[in-house]
Amino acid sequence: MADAEASSLAQSSSRAEEVRAMWVVRTALVSPQSVSRVVELAAENGFNTLIVQVRGRGDAYYLGGLEPRAEVLEEQPPDFDPLAQILAEAHRAGIAVHAWLNTFFCWSGDKPPKAPNHVVNAHPEWLLRDADGKVVIQPGDEVEGAYLDPAHPNARRFVHDVFLDVASRYDADGVHFDFVRYPSADIGYSDYDLSAFRAFVLPKLPPDQVNSLDNSPDPLIYPKTFPGEWSNWKRNNVTALVRSVYEDVKRLKPHLVVSAATIAWGTYAGFENSNAYTRVGQDWFGWLRDGILDAACPMAYHQDTERFSGWIEAAVRNSCGRAIWAGIGSYLISPESTAEKINAARRLGADGFCIFSYNAVTEEGASDQYLKAVARLAGLKP
Repeated sequence: MADAEASSLAQSSSRAEEVRAMWVVRTALVSPQSVSRVVELAAENGFNTLIVQVRGRGDAYYLGGLEPRAEVLEEQPPDFDPLAQILAEAHRAGIAVHAWLNTFFCWSGDKPPKAPNHVVNAHPEWLLRDADGKVVIQPGDEVEGAYLDPAHPNARRFVHDVFLDVASRYDADGVHFDFVRYPSADIGYSDYDLSAFRAFVLPKLPPDQVNSLDNSPDPLIYPKTFPGEWSNWKRNNVTALVRSVYEDVKRLKPHLVVSAATIAWGTYAGFENSNAYTRVGQDWFGWLRDGILDAACPMAYHQDTERFSGWIEAAVRNSCGRAIWAGIGSYLISPESTAEKINAARRLGADGFCIFSYNAVTEEGASDQYLKAVARLAGLKP
């Protein structure tokens, strides 16, 4: 796209209320200097919102929480509070900050967490298990690592309490779900899951069928026999967490924005055919419809703008009056392509955009060239 065309589109489509956001991964929060650099580059290049990862792997990039301090902060002074610092500095610069918490994803790596009170160590019974009954910690093709089990009410309550703790103690502008889903359709088979699902379907079944199923040697007989109900049950588990956090955040601080990074894999071909809905239990169109999410950030990380636009158009059309912030995979594309997608989102009626990620496009704060180019091409600065 030519510079003149991009600038014209930006100026004609720009709105004062447009959310111009970046996802900021926790590796930018490891020192006071790196935190200040985030705010400096955002302010210089016309961004008005930062979505800042303060819970990465069942840990805390803030003080006094329910989870252990992130291991990478061990060398920092004990009073260093990345969330408090970025809130103070960003607010002085007129930039909103949303606390981004990885929701069910809670650990990955070759070794378990060091802290005894880390949820992986303290409550292994709350973790998802594969069909062999094993917890996966190392990342693989289907699973990023250990996940808390959305079906387990104690696990959901714990995550809920982590969100509410951050919302209550910090002056954030919002809280932001990520990894608010199952990692795969092929995980979630703990003894608890299988028993709870059996109890879920049992009232609908005649006694002779229950007897037959209970006598099967296959421990997965209920999910295999009722795959549709199994999928619905898993979606309902994730939705239950979203609903509880949303309702209690709003009781606590009605002005807080509750948002989520949502799955937009592949080409849009109807939401009930999507991987979000069918494979990972993330009914985010339903969350918008039910009014338990203020803003969705579809992670439409497609290099092709037409495929990106298909998801954003569908999200806007199904937003039910809630905000859509178009998620752009800038780490995969040029500044010109990012600007093209910003302008496509504007034409489609999105309420803003969010690029992934600050860390990638600035080389962890070392370079401002990508952001400068996007600011120029998309008209982010007067």
